[in-house]
Amino acid sequence: MQVVEIQQPRGKRPVFLLILCILSFVYLGLGLLDTTLGYAAGPSTAKEIKKQKASLDKQMADLEADGASDWRPTLEKFKTLTVTLNRKFYYVQAVSLLTLLLGIVAVVYMLIGRKLGFHLYIIYSIIATCHYYFFISPASVPTVLVIFSACLSALFIFLYSRNLKWMR
Repeated sequence: MQVVEIQQPRGKRPVFLLILCILSFVYLGLGLLDTTLGYAAGPSTAKEIKKQKASLDKQMADLEADGASDWRPTLEKFKTLTVTLNRKFYYVQAVSLLTLLLGIVAVVYMLIGRKLGFHLYIIYSIIATCHYYFFISPASVPTVLVIFSACLSALFIFLYSRNLKWMR
């Protein structure tokens, strides 16, 4: 017995999907450029790290002068994050590169109308949100960074899901 699958002709690609894909390509392209330039530049020197930490210390002092001392633990976490990610620079860059490539493949698949792209995009979003946890203790990751990334990812997943009817 043979099962015959009848395919309905699919309409034109939704304009909203095209706009989302363009926005995603811009974001992923800039991330790819940043990662590539990061590989070329290499890890920060001790002098550059000291300068970045001094900048964060200045921001902490400014916030405390304005009465916003609640941000001190978050900025301390950013200092720890900066130092740790620099120590594991090439591993961080490799994971970032692979994650961005997964995102590009996902968006291309959605652009051509394959539902697999949507599922890959969900995986990309989870990895992009949580990749800091691969390299640093969860207690040292700034919560605001994870929440912002998770909200942005959830928004795009929701927006892409509006186009699932068109995808196969």
